Amino acid sequence: MILIIPIAVVLLILAYIIFVTIMRMIVKEVTHTTDRPWYMKVYMRFSHGVATTTPWRTIYYKYERDLTNERLRKHELCHIDQIEREGWIVQGFKYTYYQITVGYEKNPYELEARKAELL
Repeated sequence: MILIIPIAVVLLILAYIIFVTIMRMIVKEVTHTTDRPWYMKVYMRFSHGVATTTPWRTIYYKYERDLTNERLRKHELCHIDQIEREGWIVQGFKYTYYQITVGYEKNPYELEARKAELL
C-alpha cells in the first residue's frame, strides 16, 4: 500500500508529460479561445487571472471580451515565448518556484510579461 501512492504519482506525471508532448506535436500555432476544457475551468475558477497559457500553445481566456484585449494578448504571448525559450518543463518548475518564493507580483516571468504588454 505504501508504494502504491508514489507509483501512482509517478504514473500521473509521466502521463502528463506524454500528453503535453503529443499536444505540442499537434498544436503548432498559438490558439486563443474561451472554450475551456473542464480542468481549465476548475483551475481558472480558483486562480486570480483572466487568462492562462498552456505548454501546448493554447491561451484560455475566462471572458469573451478578453479575446480582443491587446495588452492581455501580449502578456500571454510572452508566456508562450518563455515556454518556447526555456522548455515547458523547466519553465513550469521555475514559474511555480517563483510563485511560491516571491509571489505573483515579483515573479520574474510575470515582470517580463508585464513589460511585454507595453511594447
